[in-house]
Amino acid sequence: MPADVRIFLGPCYYSTGLQPGRIRDRLCRSSHVQKPLMRMSRIEVPDESSMLRVGRSVAQELEFGDLVFLQGELGAGKTTIARGILSGFGWQDAVTSPTYTLVDFYDIGGKSFYHMDLYRLQSADELEMAGVRDMISPQSICLIEWPERGEGLLPEPDMEIRIRYRGVGREVEIAHRPRDLRGGPGW
Repeated sequence: MPADVRIFLGPCYYSTGLQPGRIRDRLCRSSHVQKPLMRMSRIEVPDESSMLRVGRSVAQELEFGDLVFLQGELGAGKTTIARGILSGFGWQDAVTSPTYTLVDFYDIGGKSFYHMDLYRLQSADELEMAGVRDMISPQSICLIEWPERGEGLLPEPDMEIRIRYRGVGREVEIAHRPRDLRGGPGW
C-alpha cells in the first residue's frame, strides 16, 4: 500500500486497503449506509497525485453500464477523481469539469464514457432534455458530479464517491454495489 494513502477504520467500515489497481473491502450493513449491501471504503488522500491513483483504482471496479455519483463541495476533487477513472481506462488527454457544457463525452477504444456536471441545472427537466436516458446505458460508464440536482430523474447509482475536506487533504468515501447485485440503468 502506498505510504501516503491511509485507510480509516470506523464503526461501519472495514477495509483491507487500497492496492494498486484494486479496492478490496467487505460488505457493510449499517444505518449509515443508505442502500443495502453496499461495499464501503474510506481513504485519506493527501494530494492530487494520490487522488488520481484512487481514481485509477476505482476504474478497476467499474464495468460498462455503471452509473457513478461524484459528490463533494466545490473544489473538493470530483473532476480529479473523474480524470483518474478515465486514466484507468486509458484516456491520456485533458479532462476538465463539464460545468458549462453539462456533459463531456470520451470515446476510449470504442467504449463510451460520459462525464456530467449538474451544478448549473435549474431543474431535473433540463437533464431530461439533454438526453440523459440515452447516455446512461449498458454500453457506457457515466460519471455524474452534483447528482442531487438530478434527483427524481436519475436511477440509483452503482457507485457513490463522496469527497470531504480534511485539513489540506481529502477523505474519500466509496460505496458500491457488488457486481452480482448491479442491475444496470434503473429506468
